[in-house]
Amino acid sequence: MLIIATQSPFTKALPPVQKDATLILTQDAVIAATLPDALADYRTVYALESDIKARGLIDHSSPNIQVIDLAEFVKLTAKHKPLVNW
Repeated sequence: MLIIATQSPFTKALPPVQKDATLILTQDAVIAATLPDALADYRTVYALESDIKARGLIDHSSPNIQVIDLAEFVKLTAKHKPLVNW
């Protein structure tokens, strides 16, 4: 399962952790990349590079977050089923 989060964790809570789910932080959800405790239970967490840079957070994100570009984002969406927009 691939969960695509788009909203700030201060506006909408992150989705519940699902077994073997992968989380991608996009848009304002990349703010969660600065909150490592909030992401500790997820197996794999990615953040979209363009969104994290646009918010000035590239140097403040957790080392456990894998920063990806749009091409990698497309590959992940093609690889994972089902997709869940959060």
